[in-house]
Amino acid sequence: STTATHNPKEGGYTLQQYWRDVIEAFSFKPLYNSPKEIWLVYGLVVLDAISHFASSYIMVLYLSHDFGFTDEEAGWIYGAYGMAISVYAILLGWTVDVIGVKITLLVGHVFLVVGRLFLTFTVSQTPLLVTLFVTMPIGSAFLLPAMTTGIRRYTNDSNRAAAFGLYVMMIHIGALIAAPIVDITRATSSEQVISTPGEFNDYRLILLFASISSVLSMSLCFFFREIDVDSDGQVREFEIKESEPFEIMKQTFTSSRFWRFMLFIFLLIGVRFILRHLDATFP
Repeated sequence: STTATHNPKEGGYTLQQYWRDVIEAFSFKPLYNSPKEIWLVYGLVVLDAISHFASSYIMVLYLSHDFGFTDEEAGWIYGAYGMAISVYAILLGWTVDVIGVKITLLVGHVFLVVGRLFLTFTVSQTPLLVTLFVTMPIGSAFLLPAMTTGIRRYTNDSNRAAAFGLYVMMIHIGALIAAPIVDITRATSSEQVISTPGEFNDYRLILLFASISSVLSMSLCFFFREIDVDSDGQVREFEIKESEPFEIMKQTFTSSRFWRFMLFIFLLIGVRFILRHLDATFP
């Protein structure tokens, strides 16, 4: 019998090539020639993830401790807050095509900064619920599509996959940074601070830190340009198409790709519920 040999040059993908590609991805080599905006987006992602996860880790406890909600009520409020982000994202995702990445990021950050500051200092349930169901979800609905659209515009086919992989990794880095911040803040707070609802306790200190992180993130938005990258890696000015918002919404809701995406989201609802539940019970 004859023994078949494999020639890597004939289109095979060897283990050595795999590890080389992994190391190259973690070295950011595919993004070396990318415009500065791609790195600004990653800065936004880390700072926004720190704000989001630091708030999420203590949100249910904060609602129960400072506002008197039962554990069940706090859980429903937290779940509705997460659902509101998804709803507003569907309704407002088209705005980035009308006003551009930079303005969309700024608008989103204004909502988030105002919302997080209200969340930090309010002592009444009504402004708290308005913040959780309106202000902050709208901010996230502006921010998230703008960041992913930015990554798509600042890359081309040669490095887009690596750019989105790094985007996900930056979210995880932000979550990892947020966790010890919460632990250290609570560990160093006095018993009096921890046990005083409505006053500036450890939960509000964490929320204040999340607000500061959002302000720092917003400051990066002023350095963005409206650009994109062509197939040769050349940076060019991006011209925002003058389209009517309702026309864009019509094109979106009549697109078969959009409804396939919605079906995919529907199938993942169970997974989403589990992740939100883990968010709520993690503390």
